[in-house]
Amino acid sequence: REGRENKNEKNYRLCSWLQLTQDGAAMDCAVKKCEYLFKTTKTPNLTDATPLSISGSATVTLTGTNLCSTSSGDKTVVTYGTHECVINTGDGGVCSSTKIVCKLPQISADKYRLKIARPVFGLAFIPDKLKFLSVGFNVTDIQPLVGSIYGGTTVTISGTNLPANPKITTGGKRNTVVSANTSQYVVVTPNRGVTKDEIDYFRVETEDLAPTQMGGSSVRYTYTVDISPKIASFTPATGSKGTAVTITGTALKKKKVPTATLR
Repeated sequence: REGRENKNEKNYRLCSWLQLTQDGAAMDCAVKKCEYLFKTTKTPNLTDATPLSISGSATVTLTGTNLCSTSSGDKTVVTYGTHECVINTGDGGVCSSTKIVCKLPQISADKYRLKIARPVFGLAFIPDKLKFLSVGFNVTDIQPLVGSIYGGTTVTISGTNLPANPKITTGGKRNTVVSANTSQYVVVTPNRGVTKDEIDYFRVETEDLAPTQMGGSSVRYTYTVDISPKIASFTPATGSKGTAVTITGTALKKKKVPTATLR
């Protein structure tokens, strides 16, 4: 029976009966031994966390009550997502009832949920405004910044702390991600579906990161008609293996030798 108030307990959150079973059968026990009390005085409580946004590694300070212990069997663990914020009291870290100072290693850009776990007391209460840490990124270069309106251009995006598992778009259309790590993305642009020059921005998003423009307003990618290959004709229309084929059109010449695939 949940929700029964214990009038003799000054600080309580919820009082419940524990149901004990043995081999699937309910066991009888004395009321005092089967009563479990959720107490505010035994609940780790977070009141402040700084910083709430970082880029790369950082030292995090958490304040509140019943927060931290290094005792055997009651060691507090702080995590952001799957990443542990290490409490090293021998290297500037702090672990006390009212304060935690821990070091978070460099992690890729995203939004991470904070969890404070103390085995003896359980999970900490964390206010909504302190539940997440935003980790930013920086783009240093995007090359090339022009390409065909038909897509197929290989673009390299360089930076620091780039998000993992990215979805990259230009003009709302998804690029093909060839490779991705925290310092570089290699993508292939999509067919833009336009007949004139179009200026777009690269945007990145993840499961927790909203679409974010990469490189700032000055870094723009241009789909350019002038360098977009367009085939007008090819001859002969039939032939055997080894037959020379002449292809005519516009913007066919590139720095690299073009290739054609016959299907």
